[in-house]
Amino acid sequence: MILCFGNGPEDPLFIQIKEEPPSCYATYLPDLPPFPHQGKRVAEGQHLMQTVSDPFLGWTTIDGRDFLVRQLADHKATVDPAELQGATLIEFGFVCGQILAKAHARTGDAVEISAYCGKADKLDKAISQFAVAYARQSARDHELLQKAIKEGKIKAKHQI
Repeated sequence: MILCFGNGPEDPLFIQIKEEPPSCYATYLPDLPPFPHQGKRVAEGQHLMQTVSDPFLGWTTIDGRDFLVRQLADHKATVDPAELQGATLIEFGFVCGQILAKAHARTGDAVEISAYCGKADKLDKAISQFAVAYARQSARDHELLQKAIKEGKIKAKHQI
């Protein structure tokens, strides 16, 4: 972290410089050419996905290593999972889905995606079927986890 001051000690600015390793997907996509600078890869990805990016977002190289540069602003909101019930849980899921969809939509070619999806409802049905199957599998996995905890095969600690 770097602490900078604007118009005096009452005007602080914290800059974060974070080393960026290659993407964890890189080893699974051997046909893609390697990205020349990992900090640039992350910064460009954030610019693509975010409607408004940090004005200090960038990259640099220090001693031959790739770094991401950004303003340190921990404005991340947290939600108590215990409060997500009923309509609140549904609304939270809806908002998360919208944000994720918007980020993905900003990174692709809308015409190409639309052409791929087509006008029929096949893709909609396939995604819905996958979502239901995934939810059922997640529920089964959670039941097995709870059973393993109850039988003492796995140690777990409840935290809020």
